[in-house]
Amino acid sequence: MIARRFAEEWSIRVTKIHQETNYSLEQCRILPNPDVVAKRLDEELVIIHLGTDQIYSLNSSAARFWELLESGLEVLEAKKQLVEEFAVSMQELDEDIRSVLKLLLENQLITVEK
Repeated sequence: MIARRFAEEWSIRVTKIHQETNYSLEQCRILPNPDVVAKRLDEELVIIHLGTDQIYSLNSSAARFWELLESGLEVLEAKKQLVEEFAVSMQELDEDIRSVLKLLLENQLITVEK
């Protein structure tokens, strides 16, 4: 039930983004919010939002996704890289990426550029 609601909410959000901007999220550059600092600590990435004083922790795969986005890759390019690095299918990765992007967007940790 929760997973279905999440999927519906994500679908609505992505559809709204597509309608408002007329471009695919996968073809966007997603960058860290300027009010965010991130530091790799072993296998995880710690992110601090300086505007809200909130601290977040990403596991190793989400941390790698962050690093790829931070380097300037578009979402689709980052996903292709992760498929190679983590030996997972694109389908498996899609769900995880949606969850990470949802978390990052909701907490204003990233900005989206065309």
